[in-house]
Amino acid sequence: MTKTITPEGATEIVFKDPIYNTTIVLLTDFDHTKFQEIMLTRHDLKTQPLDPGGAWTIRCGPDDSELLSKFFIAIYWKFTFTPADLALLAHECFHITSHTLRNRGMNLSNDSEEAFAYHHNFVFQTALTALKAKPTQPQKPKKKTK
Repeated sequence: MTKTITPEGATEIVFKDPIYNTTIVLLTDFDHTKFQEIMLTRHDLKTQPLDPGGAWTIRCGPDDSELLSKFFIAIYWKFTFTPADLALLAHECFHITSHTLRNRGMNLSNDSEEAFAYHHNFVFQTALTALKAKPTQPQKPKKKTK
């Protein structure tokens, strides 16, 4: 898991889901008008502009018939751990769980709800732990020696 501050001033958290081989990127604490710039410069993705107010989960994969490999959660205001912020984070994390498991052929039912619950808990707890952590500095590339 990494937590960095982007040049645009956003907090960016990146972590892996080792079971379903996906990457989750959480962006928060940024001006919503900078979203397209952040996504294009840092992740090479063209996106629609964000409307002010709200949060979004974006799924990335070639199309719905293939395995999704990357998810983005965008919460553009300063995350302050209020009950409303925590509920919003849980809500967006459930979208990731739902997309991940349904994309792999698992629909939510009495037989599958444990898988959904455990996966949701993993995504939510990992995101929450990362939000509480101090940012790490990205490592600079090593200079090649002759």
